[in-house]
Amino acid sequence: MQIRKLFKGEGAHIVRNCSTNRCKKSIHGHSFQIEIFLTSDKLDNGGMIVDFSLIKKSIGQWIDSFDHCMLLWRNDNPEYKEDVKKWCDRWMELPVSPSAENLALYICFMVNKILKATEFNNGEGNVRCSKVIYHETSTGYAEAELTDFYLLPTDLSTTYSQGVTEDWSADLYEFIFNIPGIKYFINPKVEKQC
Repeated sequence: MQIRKLFKGEGAHIVRNCSTNRCKKSIHGHSFQIEIFLTSDKLDNGGMIVDFSLIKKSIGQWIDSFDHCMLLWRNDNPEYKEDVKKWCDRWMELPVSPSAENLALYICFMVNKILKATEFNNGEGNVRCSKVIYHETSTGYAEAELTDFYLLPTDLSTTYSQGVTEDWSADLYEFIFNIPGIKYFINPKVEKQC
């Protein structure tokens, strides 16, 4: 069994080294959609894999970082990156080129990392993100699953602009910039009604 949560936003990028000149030589934007699929080995006390409102709280907040954001690749030209950072308030410098495929992979990896840093308190099982579908446009998407993580680089460090991080809760900020392995997202304890 799995559940799906859809997120929408607007973003911009350049995808270097691709075949299309428009994509590899010009900044361009997309109305993207991100589908997150979650699975578990059991249902919680409410008969759910996980409550959708909890997904919006932590995962949704991080995914919102991509909205109205310029996506940069850390291997791109330093002069280009500095110019973008100088004139753009919201940007992320990613460890991967911001193709739909790489974004689906990276988001799937990060959603699983957020789930591991979450304390569930309503009888949830082993909740994980089984796949992400990144719709770059209304006609094209990329799909990434757990078994695709071997395609990611080993160093997944990301740099976020202040314009992105100032929208985050303290929990998300601490999770991104502090020691891994700690539970940063503490879901509320639920009293059973019957």
